[in-house]
Amino acid sequence: MSMAVFPEEGFESNPDASFGSLQGIIALFDDPTALFAGWLHYIVFDALVGRWIVLDSTERGASNLFHAVGVVPCLIMTFVLGPMGFLVYTILIRTLLDAPEAEGEAVPRRGEKAKEN
Repeated sequence: MSMAVFPEEGFESNPDASFGSLQGIIALFDDPTALFAGWLHYIVFDALVGRWIVLDSTERGASNLFHAVGVVPCLIMTFVLGPMGFLVYTILIRTLLDAPEAEGEAVPRRGEKAKEN
């Protein structure tokens, strides 16, 4: 992505840069172009996944209590730990919010209306 934004700069070659150690990652982000690409990746991932978590939990009919106790911590984890927050949210919805579907009741999805008995 950053090569498309800054094609004339390119990445500077740093022999210490690698993802194998913390020092290698620090060396990788010494290059401003690599730092920009990494920062952009983290911001976009956090924003899109966080938005999806909120929309998904709302569509599943999560209560305000579930949002306060379950969704907000998952959003914080997504911001700080990336995929770990998404994984925890996925586990929560599979264990807590998908229960009506398992009992035979259909959970309305985006664009669907709930069936009235």
